[in-house]
Amino acid sequence: MATRPRSPATVVIDYGAGNLHSIARALDHVGCDVRVESDPARAAGAELLVLPGQGRFGQVVRAFKASGFEPMVREHIAVGRPFLGICVGLQLLLDGSEEDPDEPGLGIVSGQVRRFTGDVAVPQMGWNSLTTIGSGELFADVPDGSYAYFANSYYAAPDLEAA
Repeated sequence: MATRPRSPATVVIDYGAGNLHSIARALDHVGCDVRVESDPARAAGAELLVLPGQGRFGQVVRAFKASGFEPMVREHIAVGRPFLGICVGLQLLLDGSEEDPDEPGLGIVSGQVRRFTGDVAVPQMGWNSLTTIGSGELFADVPDGSYAYFANSYYAAPDLEAA
C-alpha cells in the first residue's frame, strides 16, 4: 500500500469537551500532521481545524465560546479552509438545538439540531452505513457504504433552503 503524504498542520481544538487523543490518533493514522491545542494563538495557521464535542449541547457551546477559539473557527470556515466538526462539535455550527433551546449555537450553518423521533430508538446506537457528500481529502478513501459506529440522540438538520 502506498504511503499517503502527510497533510499540512491539523489542529484538534481542546476546549474541554471531546475524546481528543483518540481523534488525534485516528487523524495521524490517515496521514494528518496533527496536534491538540488549547491555545487559539498556538493553533493559528492550521490547515485543517477539528472541533470535537461530547456532552450536552448547552454545556458544550458555553465551554467552546469561553475557550477563545470562536473567532478563529469562524474565520477558518469563512475563507473556505478545511474543517471537521465531530458529534456536538458539528452541532455547534447550527443555530441551536432542541436539547437546550435557550442556548444559541454559532449560526454558521442555518438550521437546528433535532432529537431523533419515530421508529428510531433513542439513543440511536450502532453501526450505520455512510454516504459521502461532496469531496474532501480527509475522506477520499472512504467509499459509500462503509460503516461507522454512532451513539446519538440528536442530529443536525440544516436548512437546505438557506444554503
